[in-house]
Amino acid sequence: MAEELKVAAYVRVSVESAQMKHSLQAQKEYYQQMIENESDWKFAGIYADKGISGTRIRQRAGFCEMMKDCEAGKINKILVKSVSRFSRNTVDLLRVVRQLKNQNISVWFEEQKIDSMTEEGELMLTLMAAIAQAESESISENEKWAIRKRFEQGIGNTKRRTFGYQWAGERMVLIPEEAEVVKQIFADFLAGYSHMKIVDRLTEKGVTTINAKPFSTSTISRILRNITYTGNTLLQKTFIQDPISKKKKMNNGELPQYFVQKTHEAIIDMETFQKVQEKFAYNKEAGKFPYNRTGKKYPFTKKVICGCCGRHYTRQLWNTGKNAGKCPTWVCAGKKAEKYRRCDGKNIKEEMLMKASAEVLGLAEFDEVRFGEMVESITVEKDGRLIFQ
Repeated sequence: MAEELKVAAYVRVSVESAQMKHSLQAQKEYYQQMIENESDWKFAGIYADKGISGTRIRQRAGFCEMMKDCEAGKINKILVKSVSRFSRNTVDLLRVVRQLKNQNISVWFEEQKIDSMTEEGELMLTLMAAIAQAESESISENEKWAIRKRFEQGIGNTKRRTFGYQWAGERMVLIPEEAEVVKQIFADFLAGYSHMKIVDRLTEKGVTTINAKPFSTSTISRILRNITYTGNTLLQKTFIQDPISKKKKMNNGELPQYFVQKTHEAIIDMETFQKVQEKFAYNKEAGKFPYNRTGKKYPFTKKVICGCCGRHYTRQLWNTGKNAGKCPTWVCAGKKAEKYRRCDGKNIKEEMLMKASAEVLGLAEFDEVRFGEMVESITVEKDGRLIFQ
């Protein structure tokens, strides 16, 4: 007697709604009945995801659980309604199908009648996935067009909470207590205080961010650069690079921006805001960085962030012995903080950072230019692990 095939099904809907939840349940029941009606099939489960994009496999919990069970030998065959339900990303689709094929696990795409184990299956999948990806890109472009049309009319795309303001219907209204903090931050910076010193002063007063967390130097920088505090709104400051990676990128002139005047009450006058931007520009020209007290820039300046307190790391030269000389070491700025703000973040030798960076980028040795282009930040976790962004 032939061994029973362990058959599972994968179902997905991309929009959260009552109607879609009903559709998801209907799909589950349909596939369960189909599997149980086959005498030589053994039901291995239904794996489902809802309200999640088809272009990002790693974010789909149900899909990832199914792949783990495939690795564990719990599944021999997977049923799925269509190629687009499985993945709209051509590269991901073919990678996963080939991985499953190597494990002798077939995928049956019901709508297109494609079996991944057949010779013509991969060719058909390549064509169908390319079409699905093109559809996804077309939908994304249509959405972008609609958003930009609203921008042209001065209508924003989100109601994101900004420190100093809260939303009341369609307008941002000022929060007096937070507005005073914003004014003080601008005044302190123009008076010559460093980002670190401003953070320390806010901490001493018990002032926290929107999320009730202590201020960090990066938060101070974002506040000082945010033109929203002048009572005006700048739209399309960021954009999604492509519909597959969905990576958000700062708009540095790649797309038009829309400046809408007098959309809400100002906290900072435009003259003060411009003075701050001029000071930033002067500091950059002079080689001074708010996170580096020496004024000198190194490859890791502003890149290494403490996972414990959120501060940036700074470079220090530490004695390693009488004859060994000094070892460049990156240390959390919170190490020098006063009282309860003192941080216990791990120190990291520069040599270790360079080695880890080279490994992550697939290089034989550290390349400063390549590192600057590819790495946005490195977070040092409490246990010393390095998380690259």
